[in-house]
Amino acid sequence: MRKGKPKTPPEVNQGVKLKPLWGMQPTLYVGLFYGIGLGLILFFLFLFPGLYHGGSQVTIQTVPQGASVYVDEVRVGVSPLTTFIKAGPHTLQIRKTGFLPYTQSIVVERRVLGSLFFPKKVEMRVSLKLDSFEALFSRAYEELAAWVLAEPPTPIRPNPPILRNLALDLTRLGEGNRILSKEEWNTFFIQCLPQINSEGVFSDFLAAFFLVQSNGTVLTHRSLLEGLTFFTTLLDRYPKALYWFESVMPPPISNTLKNNPIISRRREDLSKERKETSHSPILPAKRQPVIRIGRMEFIPIPEGTFYMGWAFKTESSASPNSFFIPLQVRVSPFYLLANEVTEEEFSQFLLETPAWAPSARETLRKQGLVDEGYLASWKDSSEPPHPSYPVREISYFAAKAYCEWLQSKHPMYRFDLPTEAEWEWAASLNAESAAYPFPPELKPVHLGERGRWGLRFMLGNVWEWTEDWFAPLQHLFPDVSLSKGAEKIVKGGSYINTPDTISVSTRGSQPPFWCTPYLGFRIKAIAK
Repeated sequence: MRKGKPKTPPEVNQGVKLKPLWGMQPTLYVGLFYGIGLGLILFFLFLFPGLYHGGSQVTIQTVPQGASVYVDEVRVGVSPLTTFIKAGPHTLQIRKTGFLPYTQSIVVERRVLGSLFFPKKVEMRVSLKLDSFEALFSRAYEELAAWVLAEPPTPIRPNPPILRNLALDLTRLGEGNRILSKEEWNTFFIQCLPQINSEGVFSDFLAAFFLVQSNGTVLTHRSLLEGLTFFTTLLDRYPKALYWFESVMPPPISNTLKNNPIISRRREDLSKERKETSHSPILPAKRQPVIRIGRMEFIPIPEGTFYMGWAFKTESSASPNSFFIPLQVRVSPFYLLANEVTEEEFSQFLLETPAWAPSARETLRKQGLVDEGYLASWKDSSEPPHPSYPVREISYFAAKAYCEWLQSKHPMYRFDLPTEAEWEWAASLNAESAAYPFPPELKPVHLGERGRWGLRFMLGNVWEWTEDWFAPLQHLFPDVSLSKGAEKIVKGGSYINTPDTISVSTRGSQPPFWCTPYLGFRIKAIAK
């Protein structure tokens, strides 16, 4: 048998042997390397953050809360907040609408050791000084007016607590601020009532109301009695507020109110009152002659008393609008332009006032005076595309600027937009009945048939701006002053509306900067 070559035994792993380095044995320099590595780790964890990015964690509390906080002119958030500020000198600014700006120079210190894990903490508490509670009231009212005209709230987009936040701000003021009286608050709350048209907004109103009654603290029996007194007085002063309660209360409470015998009798009285006042005004026996100012024809509108809202259609719904009882109002005499202002007439204003020319559209838009639709059909030219047609794509502000320009040309008169009452009084004198037919297309102003008072296109052609702010429930609180709001009232309907939906009492509303193809204006004149 052949013998094989004997196998070589496997080599035994002898391991890695380190050689001396710079005369140092491995046991020495390996330990040194580990020590340096550990030292670097400890340095970058405990020393480097404090040396390179040192500073303090600053917590800023303000009274009231919700103020914007700026560090060196850079906004870092809204109070209360905690933010990291680098070491060194800084300028701290705190701003909140209605309060005086707060500015302070601060020096932020650093903690060198362990700042990554245990930063230096600083707390600041700032009491803001009230600048103007009128400014706060005005801003809250305008936000409320804009919200109630938006789409109905949803679970994703609920009602914002506008009035509640206002009450929180003003009932928790720091020292040195004047505390508002209950009378000042009640005046503001009454001004808000025509805007409150849903259960969600009413909840916000109640939250603010009882915060004020309790001075921002615990609600007591005294606060409840004061609230009851407020609402009782409200019903005495505004009997139709009964309908307001029905519309804003939760359904179970609203149904209880409707079934109450006393309220049912009051409903019957108001229904009877509505029937008695829903009729067109009687024409005055004497008419004044037409006047001409430049090339414009003005119709004299006499003073008179009439029931504003007389032509509203009776609705079967339970909405507050279905409870509209015509309001007796008195109107002073004035002159009203026989037709809407035309493109040709407006173009004369544009030629002499280039700041309102179509080419200045973007500048006007940035100023909040128009939107991108301002005179869009004119392109960038001041030449009217359709001279005899009513000027459209005009904002409320542009219409007011036209009135001011016209007054500079004819200083013997004061020119302005008519109020809603003035417009409806003139339209009522002009209309043969509540239903007033108008053409389904835009027409030159001179082709409009004159009504019985000599006015053209008081209904149809284009909607017309008026001077008044819109509030959805204004008719339930008729003597509440509306000096501000979110949208202006427009009247008269346009060529895209149908006659069965528009009467002299129909009210629409538009944001004052909007410019649409369906909206123009006519002006009034009053001799000085």
